[in-house]
Amino acid sequence: MKYKAITLLAICGLLLSSNLVRSQDDLCEDYVNPRPERRNRDVSRRLFDFNNLHTYNTCLDHIILSYEGRNRYLRVLEDEGKFKDSCIEEIFDTFGTDLDRDLVLELLEVADDRAQTLSVDEVYPGYGIRRRIALQLGYLYEIDRNDEQVCSLAENYRDRDRDRD
Repeated sequence: MKYKAITLLAICGLLLSSNLVRSQDDLCEDYVNPRPERRNRDVSRRLFDFNNLHTYNTCLDHIILSYEGRNRYLRVLEDEGKFKDSCIEEIFDTFGTDLDRDLVLELLEVADDRAQTLSVDEVYPGYGIRRRIALQLGYLYEIDRNDEQVCSLAENYRDRDRDRD
């Protein structure tokens, strides 16, 4: 029985991966990030005072946790004194901790613009955070346009979003 289950999983994996295989030229070349349906006048670059990759990742991680409805986890961090990120404090002071999709998309755009001014080199959030953002919001960073997995997550989000309409 054990071997039948493993064989079945292997066959399913092959079928799934064959559906995802595309040529390198095809990967997210024409993908357009979703835009917020409404803009918030309080979103500005001043909200993002991060000055290195670690604080950028931390800020985005907290934004995504809030969007995912995991505010209880954020309160635990705050109670333990691990919530010393002025970037996220400013955002939560301005907007609260229940962030909706449009606001998060706008925050991602502004944070991405801010990150690109930090250095001569391009600066992006960590891979895991970029995957979560693609999965939860359909937002794709430039660095991931040739990454099959992240492209697939963003495109799947876009397809699910279209199905809702």
